[in-house]
Amino acid sequence: MFRHSIIASFLILSACAPRPQPSAEPPCRTTKYGQMHQNSVTIRAENPAIGLVTVALVVDQLAAWIADSRLELLPASGGFARLRHEGTWYRDVRFAYAITETAPGHASLYSGMVPREHGIVANELWTAGHASGILVDSTTHVVTDEGEGTETGSSAIALKSEVVADRFKAQNPAAKVYSFSLKDRGAIFGGGQHPDLALWYDAKLGRFVSSTAFTQKFPDWVVPAIGPGIIKQHIDQPWTLMDANWVSGLSFMKDDQAGEADFANYGIVFPHRANVSTQPLVAFRANPESDRALLELGLLALDHTPGDNPVMLAISLSANDYIGHLFGPHSWEAWDELRRLDASLAWFFSELNRRKGTARWSVVLSADHGVLPLPEVGRAAANQRHDGHESGLCAQELTERLLPANLEKTAREAANKTLGKGEWIAALIDPYLYLSDKAKSLDAARLVSLRGAVTAALEKVPGVAQMFDTTALPSICPTYADDSLAALVCRSVQPGRGGDYFIALKPGYFFDTSYVPGFGTSHGNTELCNRSVPLLVRGLNQSNPGKVVDFPQSFGLFRQQLEELLSRR
Repeated sequence: MFRHSIIASFLILSACAPRPQPSAEPPCRTTKYGQMHQNSVTIRAENPAIGLVTVALVVDQLAAWIADSRLELLPASGGFARLRHEGTWYRDVRFAYAITETAPGHASLYSGMVPREHGIVANELWTAGHASGILVDSTTHVVTDEGEGTETGSSAIALKSEVVADRFKAQNPAAKVYSFSLKDRGAIFGGGQHPDLALWYDAKLGRFVSSTAFTQKFPDWVVPAIGPGIIKQHIDQPWTLMDANWVSGLSFMKDDQAGEADFANYGIVFPHRANVSTQPLVAFRANPESDRALLELGLLALDHTPGDNPVMLAISLSANDYIGHLFGPHSWEAWDELRRLDASLAWFFSELNRRKGTARWSVVLSADHGVLPLPEVGRAAANQRHDGHESGLCAQELTERLLPANLEKTAREAANKTLGKGEWIAALIDPYLYLSDKAKSLDAARLVSLRGAVTAALEKVPGVAQMFDTTALPSICPTYADDSLAALVCRSVQPGRGGDYFIALKPGYFFDTSYVPGFGTSHGNTELCNRSVPLLVRGLNQSNPGKVVDFPQSFGLFRQQLEELLSRR
């Protein structure tokens, strides 16, 4: 349970948070006791650290409520224990916006800004008549180990702000930046506009790829490590429980808990075999082995970097996200994934020691968003294993899925009832509802009628808190002292990007992922289950190792801590 009053906590959070509107104010910096003061951090170009390695790890979907209740249950020899004992653990780092998804989360961590400022307002947008990833760039092509392909690639063109890697590279010409993930949105924001190498996994191709926005050809050293043969080795390896007694003793669920998703015949009980799935290349992502492959790739990059070059290594570990979506955070799969990730991190840190020595590497580790429990995991069952930390940051245990297709159907029916049958609704790509071009061309009176009817119909749907007209949001959002629903939504939307309406959900409700409709869980709403994440920092010459900070902190702390580590002489 938090050791300080919630009122004091929010005062600190509000005072230090970067403002959502353009501002000349410098960012805040955390002091030893959690208080915040204004302090501008600049990455120093003079005498940059020779050969130091700074690692930025983002564990996709690692909620603060998960970390609070589980990190202390992991082995003392594990990676998380090492970070806790050698560094600082900030228990409660909060995103200051409503759109708790992967792309906005990564962009916010690495820029220190909210979606309204950096422009990454969702994972996907409705573009040219279809849903498209926000980073897809029609002017680029995919690059594989075989060279430039014909498929459309991704880039950072949608990003409207500078990220840490951009400043680091600009001010330290000799520096190297590598960024790896299973997702383009996990790799691109860590690497910035000009990484030395940015790679992500393409499930359609079954291999790691990049884009012509960043490279024309892979370096020779990386090709043997990421080809289809390597992926096949991982896919052919069954996922079994690492420590069955540990998992079964800590999870109150059964291995075949109701509500778990059997995606593409991947199964809901151990062992899981990607190679018997109907989509093995996709199922590979929901296996801890995929994260191990990324960590191996990171070490390989260091092995092929001249020893004097300072390095920023950004790795987004996405298996936790896919596993959480399919099986839920209380599942045997989620517990085993955390156990395996912990062991992989311990191995990774030991390898950094072997290559660089204990005083030549540092780490920041956080997450892009949290997660909600499965609807089938009731309050009574969940409370069997809850402690004060878990219930404090994720008090809402009763959850419910909302299928986007059903909401879209409701919107279409309301529009047709008001205006007559027609194509008035373009799409619903959660959390945005898009009106059609035909609807937008209506005269003012009919458009007002349409908007009113659609808003009224959707706000009657159980779980929908409020429909926000994105064209009517304030020109300047409230400061971070205001964490009301309206303020969080305002900071989520950049004018002119995204849909015509932002659909805000009530606590406990989430948009179904549609991996297997009606099964699994997700994130995306404004409650602390989704907005609060941990931050662990292992620096050099730490004055107070093992420190724990309970005060809520701004998400901008990730960028600030990363910049401080990169600025070492």
